[in-house]
Amino acid sequence: METAVRTSQSVVARPSLREHLRRLRRRAITIPVLVIVTSLLIASLGLVLPLLALADVARPIRPWARCRALLSITWIAFCEVVGVVGAFALWLFFGVHRSRERFQRQNSALQRAWTTALFAGARWIFQMRVEASGLEEARGGPVILLVRHASLVDTVLTAAVLANPYRLRLRYVLKDELLSDPCIDIVGNRLPNAFVSRSAKSNVDIRQVRSLAKNLQSDEGVLIYPEGTRFSPTKLRNVQARLADDPIAGPHAAALRRVLPPRPGGTLTLLQNAPEADVVVLAHTGLEGAATLGDFWRGELVGTTLRIRATRYAAQEIPPEARLNPQWLIERWREVDEWLGQWDAE
Repeated sequence: METAVRTSQSVVARPSLREHLRRLRRRAITIPVLVIVTSLLIASLGLVLPLLALADVARPIRPWARCRALLSITWIAFCEVVGVVGAFALWLFFGVHRSRERFQRQNSALQRAWTTALFAGARWIFQMRVEASGLEEARGGPVILLVRHASLVDTVLTAAVLANPYRLRLRYVLKDELLSDPCIDIVGNRLPNAFVSRSAKSNVDIRQVRSLAKNLQSDEGVLIYPEGTRFSPTKLRNVQARLADDPIAGPHAAALRRVLPPRPGGTLTLLQNAPEADVVVLAHTGLEGAATLGDFWRGELVGTTLRIRATRYAAQEIPPEARLNPQWLIERWREVDEWLGQWDAE
């Protein structure tokens, strides 16, 4: 069992000995692999980049798509290494004599720098434009942030365009698969986050999510992806087929075109345990071209316009029944689906 360590601002789980050893074993693999891959990428740029440039000229997909893909992957890997080094430096200089609150704030600052650098690099490499509305509504907490999940970089997006500019410290509900990312693994486990399995139905997962809703302060929020996985037309068709015979969920799922039906468990847990928190629904489109690594390679992001909309619902305006059944959440997700429909012709 893990023992909760409480501060005036957050709840962080102190790992058991077994979990601590599991983390060490995992990082003993992921960190060396990261360093080796990054070194190879940087060392090979001078040779591989000209070859890819020739391929982009001879068989164009999108303007310099392959070159941009290599540069973006190299930038991501480089930022990962810098993030790991930064995390080690924080532990080395502040890990022995530290207050837990101060150490968390230092790691939050590192997280802000890391996500800002990743997003800025992606915008420059792929020449993406950003159009946003309502982001100022996310200013200040406590808040529960419900985000559409459409790409590999949704977590970075939310931090870079919303949390970082307004100094909103987010607690994330993330898939445990992301622990294979050393930066997310190290810094993410120093901050109050929940890494849950895909099903997110175990008692341990539920307790983790519930703990994130406790003691939220005026500069804090909890982020969750209600869909549970990245959207794709194939996934939507599969979910619709699975729910076809459900008299309640079936019709709701059948009406959707651009989002997956929300899985209500985690969101309802947060709503029930943080009744004082407002809710912000973050809809976005333009990152569908980053759903897979293959999309990066084909240059799906080149020249795209990233459109973002944030809508805030005050805690006192959320009906009590919305915290007990998924109807309110389903209606919000239908609104996201309709908003996304404006850009179908592009």
